[in-house]
Amino acid sequence: MKYTTSKIGSITLIEFAKRLTSDEDLDAFKRAVREMLGAGRRQFIFDVRQTLHVDSSGLATLIEVWSEIKRQHGTLVLAVSPSSKMDEVLNTTKLKSLFSVSDNLDDAKTRIGTQ
Repeated sequence: MKYTTSKIGSITLIEFAKRLTSDEDLDAFKRAVREMLGAGRRQFIFDVRQTLHVDSSGLATLIEVWSEIKRQHGTLVLAVSPSSKMDEVLNTTKLKSLFSVSDNLDDAKTRIGTQ
């Protein structure tokens, strides 16, 4: 799984590349998030606005990581482009009601502060 990580103040921004699928190294990503949590990071934005392909393994990874962040008393906001493939998948699977979702980074940063 290709992604980049950066910090915006106390927020960890993870920007995903085009694929969130089973043929990517999802376990390494889960380990990386656990390490960030272990280092005290608690506020996350996952930017999936450029993600074009997602499968059930990718969704399961998002749910698993979201659960771990919640267990550690953290917050997660997904930045999702309206009418994108990811937006369609989140709506179809009803996962949009599970995640806090924003359509841009500024709103995502605001949502982090209100959770």
